[in-house]
Amino acid sequence: MRAKRTTAALVLAVTALGATSACSSGSKASGVASAAASAAQSAAQNAGQSALASASAAISSALASVAGGLDVKKDVTVSEPAAASGGKVSSTVKVTNSTGSKASFLITVSFRDSNGNVLDVDPVTVSDVPPGGTGTATATSHRALSGTVKAQVDAAVRT
Repeated sequence: MRAKRTTAALVLAVTALGATSACSSGSKASGVASAAASAAQSAAQNAGQSALASASAAISSALASVAGGLDVKKDVTVSEPAAASGGKVSSTVKVTNSTGSKASFLITVSFRDSNGNVLDVDPVTVSDVPPGGTGTATATSHRALSGTVKAQVDAAVRT
């Protein structure tokens, strides 16, 4: 059940991406996000790890295919996860705005075990970062995670 709730949150993130991307790069981005949302919804019908991995892949694919030079994964760093309340983990996400105007960012952070398997995913936004400036957000797992957990930036777009 938790995997389905997490997947549902990812589907909402893809849908939101479709709305924000449509503003920046037209109907192609909206169509890509819509297709990714469909794939994530299909993944939600499966159980456990495979559903989460499928939803994460759908979101990353949608973000990666957005046209217009909006892919800014290189401008994002994420800290090692630290303990948060309820056994959850969180990481600080830092983005640098390399443009000459104020921008916002949508970033997908995955939490992975030592084998690289996706344990959880949290899409975060960093809004209104000034030109040449930096902004931060906190990515937090949606459930308790144990063992060795690594945080990874799977995708990032500038909106």
